[in-house]
Amino acid sequence: MKLWSHQKGQCLAEMIACQKTNQDDNLIVYGIVSTGMIWEFCKLMQNTFTKHPFSYSIVEPQKVLGYLDYVFAKCEKQIQSGL
Repeated sequence: MKLWSHQKGQCLAEMIACQKTNQDDNLIVYGIVSTGMIWEFCKLMQNTFTKHPFSYSIVEPQKVLGYLDYVFAKCEKQIQSGL
């Protein structure tokens, strides 16, 4: 499980880097950690990191794709609103 923890830490580091690169701590950044079989989603709002309460399995691709669609829609809305 050390690899899984490392992936989550790496994801959070990349999310913080995204905020810093965009020079906007109010930018909501979404992250995804996956083993290929299990997918987890998270977000960073200012300095609050939140993991979605559920993990999704690729065995149910409609759930993984549904949540990916949700994340992409949130990102698109944020871009369109100028945040």
